[in-house]
Amino acid sequence: MFRSLRGEMTEELQTEHIRRISQRELAQEFGHLIEELELDKSQVLLELCASAKPYIPIGKL
Repeated sequence: MFRSLRGEMTEELQTEHIRRISQRELAQEFGHLIEELELDKSQVLLELCASAKPYIPIGKL
């Protein structure tokens, strides 16, 4: 459609372009949030492991 209009941007093409850019930005932001959550999860697991009491088998008390 863009080529058939010889490079002119119609309102419809502008709207579609903005929509695609918005979707791309949202996808990138979502990806960054997932990365941040994974880092938070790793940190919590490390803190949990560090705070755990040593395992003592009951039969050896």
